[in-house]
Amino acid sequence: MRDLKFSSILVRIAAIIAVALVYLYVEYAEYRTALSNQKLAVAQQLAVIKSDIEARLQNNIELVKGLATYVSINPDLSQDEFSLYAQKLLTSESNIRVLAASNAYIVTHLYPFEGNEKVFGMDYRELEDQLPSIELALEIQKAVVSGPVELVQGGQALIVRLPISIDEKNWGIISVVIDYDDFIAQLELNTHPDLHIGIKGRHALGIDGEVFFGSKTLFDDSKVTTDIHLPYGNWIVSANPKEGWEQLRFHPSYFISALVIWLFIYYNMLLMLRNEKLAAESRQSLQASERKFRQFFNLNNAVMLMVDEAGKVIDANKAAKDFYGFDKSALLSRSLGDLRHFVGSSTKENTIESASIYNDVHLTVDGTVRDVEIFSTPIELAGEMSTSLIVNDLSEKRQHEQNWKLYEQVFNYAQEGMFITNSDLQVVSINPAFERITGIHRQEILQQQPNMFRNADRSQHFYEMVFPILKKRGNWRGELWFSGQPYEDFPLLFSINAVKNSKETIINYVAVFSDISQQKAVETQLENLAHFDSLTGLPNRFMLAKKLEFAIQADDNSGKNFALMFLDLDRFKVINDSLGHKAGDELLMIVSRRFKEIIGSENTLARLGGDEFVVLIENCRQDEEKLQVMAESLCDAARLPFQIADELEVNIGLSIGISQYPKDASCSSELLRCADAAMYKAKKSLMDDVVFYSQDISDDAAALLTISSELKQAKAQDQFELLLQPQVNIVSNQVVGAEALVRWHHPKRGFLTPDRFIPLAESTGSIRFVTEWVFQHAIRIIQNWREQGAEMTLSINVSAMELSNRKLFNRIAQAVKLDPTIASAITIEIVESAIVENIEFTKVLLADLRAMGFKIAIDDFGIGFSSLSYLSRLSVDILKIDRAFVNKMEFEKDLAIVRSIIGLAKNFNLSVIAEGIETQEQARTLSSLNCTKAQGYLFSKPISVDQFNKQYLDK
Repeated sequence: MRDLKFSSILVRIAAIIAVALVYLYVEYAEYRTALSNQKLAVAQQLAVIKSDIEARLQNNIELVKGLATYVSINPDLSQDEFSLYAQKLLTSESNIRVLAASNAYIVTHLYPFEGNEKVFGMDYRELEDQLPSIELALEIQKAVVSGPVELVQGGQALIVRLPISIDEKNWGIISVVIDYDDFIAQLELNTHPDLHIGIKGRHALGIDGEVFFGSKTLFDDSKVTTDIHLPYGNWIVSANPKEGWEQLRFHPSYFISALVIWLFIYYNMLLMLRNEKLAAESRQSLQASERKFRQFFNLNNAVMLMVDEAGKVIDANKAAKDFYGFDKSALLSRSLGDLRHFVGSSTKENTIESASIYNDVHLTVDGTVRDVEIFSTPIELAGEMSTSLIVNDLSEKRQHEQNWKLYEQVFNYAQEGMFITNSDLQVVSINPAFERITGIHRQEILQQQPNMFRNADRSQHFYEMVFPILKKRGNWRGELWFSGQPYEDFPLLFSINAVKNSKETIINYVAVFSDISQQKAVETQLENLAHFDSLTGLPNRFMLAKKLEFAIQADDNSGKNFALMFLDLDRFKVINDSLGHKAGDELLMIVSRRFKEIIGSENTLARLGGDEFVVLIENCRQDEEKLQVMAESLCDAARLPFQIADELEVNIGLSIGISQYPKDASCSSELLRCADAAMYKAKKSLMDDVVFYSQDISDDAAALLTISSELKQAKAQDQFELLLQPQVNIVSNQVVGAEALVRWHHPKRGFLTPDRFIPLAESTGSIRFVTEWVFQHAIRIIQNWREQGAEMTLSINVSAMELSNRKLFNRIAQAVKLDPTIASAITIEIVESAIVENIEFTKVLLADLRAMGFKIAIDDFGIGFSSLSYLSRLSVDILKIDRAFVNKMEFEKDLAIVRSIIGLAKNFNLSVIAEGIETQEQARTLSSLNCTKAQGYLFSKPISVDQFNKQYLDK
C-alpha cells in the first residue's frame, strides 16, 4: 500500500515532473521562437542600415575621385583653381565638410578655405592620430577611411584618404573630411525607433578597433552584428532592440504549474495566438524596413536598378526610367544584358556577390551609348536575394574632361596672350603667348599684379586703371601699352572678364590681349592718308575742316580773329593736259613749297584737290592790309617761272579770294564758301587778282539762282532772239554765211547781250536751255534758206560748259535726225580754251559731230594756249582769228601772229575766218595774207534774221 502509495506518489511526482518538463519545454520553445524572430527583424534592419552607410560613404568618395585625377593632371594648380573645381563637385547631398590636398604630408590646397584656415599648411606628420591612415593609403595606393577623429579646426569627422600618384610616384593625398555628426544624423542612427545601435572599428580596424558610436555594452552581449565594407578595412555594426531581448521565464510554483496543466489547452490556444501576433509584428517590421528601402530607392536622384539572380530587372526608380528612356513596364521586361553595349564594355557575369564597383557601357532607348560606373550591392528582400545597382553616368564627366583638355589646348596654343588672376588681380596662370609677346617668364609674373601694362600716356598702371571698372562692371575692353623690358613700349588690345562662382562672387579674372602695333601703324598711315594730301604732304580738306573748327573755338575763347585765303592756279589745266600728269604733279609740289615759305610755320597751307589751295591765317585781327600783302606775295611767287619736266619753263597765275572770321561767316563751311566765292570773282575779273569777300558777292550768287529759273522760262516763252552777222568772201565781196548771236529780251531787264547772261547760264548749268533753243532756230533758218535756194553756212557758238556734257551730242543728233543734210550747213564754233580744258573728251565729241556732217571751228584762236599737239589731234575745219590780233595788225608782232595762224591753217589744210574787221585796210592786209573770209562791222553789224534775209537773200 505504502509502495503503491509511494508508487502513486512517484507516479504523481513523475506526472508532476513530466507536466513541469512539458511546461518548461513549451516555455523554452516559446522563448527560442521569439528570440529567433527578434534576431531576424534586427538583422533585416541592420542590412538596410549597412546598405545605407556603404552607399553614402561610396557616394561621398566617388564625388571627389575626379578631383584626385584633376590634381594628378595639374599638380601645380593654384588654390583658386582647386577651389573652383572642388566647388563644382560638392552638392547639397554630400556630407563632405572639407576637401584638402597635401603634397609631401603638407596641406597645400583647401576647400572651403573659410573656417578651415588652421588646416592650411598643416603637417600631417605632427598628427599622430591621422598619420597612419595617410601612410597606409600611400603604401597600398587605395582609398583608406580613417576616423572618427578630432579635427584641428574643431569637431569630429570621418576622413577618406585618396592617394595621388604622378608618373608612378607618390605626389600626396586628397583628404575628404566627412562631417561625422551630419553623416550620423542623416543615417538616423540616434533616432532609430526600434534599435540601440553601436559601431565598432575606428580607423577601419573592424573587430580590433574601438567603439566609436553607441555603447560598448552592445558588443558585450551582441546577438546580431554585420560588417560594413570600407574601401580598405571594415566596421562592425551591432544592435539590440530598445525593448530588450526576449527573456526565458520560469514558473516554479506548483500552483501555477498545476494551473497551467489544468489550463493546458487554453494556454496552448493563447500561445498560438501569441505566436501569430509575434509573427505579424515581425512581418510588419520587415515590411516597414522594406518600405524605408523602397522610399530611399524610389526617391533617390541616382539611377537605381534591382535585378534578380538571373540578371533580370525586377525594379527601377524614376531616375532610371529617365536615364534609359523606357517606361517602367518596358524596363522591367529587360535583363541587365539587354541594357549593355557589349563593344568595349566590362560586363559582370554574376551580379549576386559582395559589394563591388565596375565600369560598363549602357544603351538608352534612342541608341545613345553611355559610359557608366556601377555600384553593386547584394541585398535580401522578402527572403530572396537580389542586387541593388546604382548607375552613375560618366558621359558628362568624360565630356567635362574632354572640354577641360580642349580649354587647356586653347589656352596653351592661342596666338593671343592670356593670363588669369585671382580676385585681387594677382596673376595665377599665363599661357605661352604671354611669354612670347611680353618676354616675361612665368615665374617672374606669378602672384604679381600685371602693372607692366599701362595707359597710353603711361600715367596709370593696370591696377589703377582697370580694377575699379572690373569690380563695378565685371568686364573691360580697351587699349593698354606694354611698358617694360626687353622690348620697347607697344600697344595691346585687351579684353578682360570676371569669373564668378555659384554665389555670384568674383573668384578670377581672365584677360586676353593681342599686339596691335602693326594695326596702329596702319591706322597712322590711314590717318595720314585721310588727313594729308598724298602728293604734297599738305593737310587735305578733312584736316583743314578740323583746324577750322579748332580755330573757331580758340577764337571764341581768345578773341583773336583769323582769315581764309582760297587759292586757284591759273592755266594749270593747260599745262597738266599738254605736258602730262607727271609734269602737273611736279608743278604742284614746287608751288606748295613756295607757298609754305611765304605763309610761315604759324599759318596752315592745305590742298583741297586739283589746283585749289587754302591758307588758314591765324591771329590776323582783321588786318586787311597785312592780308593783302601776303596775298600779293603769293601771287608774285606764282608768277615766277617754274622749271619742270626736264628743265622746261612754264608760267602760271594765281587767283585769291579772302574771307575773315567772324566778319564774313560764323562757321567753317560758310567761311570756306565765302572765300571760294571771292576767288571766283577774282578769276572772272582779272587773272592774278586778289578779292576780299563782300556781301555783293553773295548777292551775285543769289542772282545766279534767279537767272537759272528765268532761262528755263525764257526758252518756254521764246524770249530769245538770234541775230546774224554776215561772213564775207573778201575777194568776191559775197556773203557766204553768217554767225548766229543770241540775245535775250528779258521782261524786266530789257535787251540782254550774251556777255550779260551766258556766263551766268554756264555757272548755273542753265546754258543747256539756251543751246537747245539756238539749235532749234538755227535748223529753221537753214531750212528757210534752202527753200529760197540759198546755200550758205550758219555758225553756232557752243558753250565750254556744254562740251563736258555728252547730252549735247544727243540733243544735236536728235535735232538733225529728220534731215541729216542740214548738218553740212552748220558750223559749230568752240572757243580754244574750252578745248584745252578737256581735250580727250573734246576730241571724241568733235569727231562724232564731224561724222554727222557738221563743220567745226576753233573760235578766238591764238589768245589761249595754242598748241600744234592738240591741233593735230582734233577733228576741226576752221580757225577763227580773234579780233584782238586783227585790230593791231599795224604792229609787226600782231601781224606776225596773224600770218602764223594763216600759215598754220594752210599747213593743216584748214579754212581761216578773221573776226572784227572794221576797216578796208584790215581787209586788204588779210587778203594779201591769203585770208579770204572775214566778218565784222566793216561788212555789217549783227542784224535780225528778217533783215538778213531781206538784205542778202533777195539779191
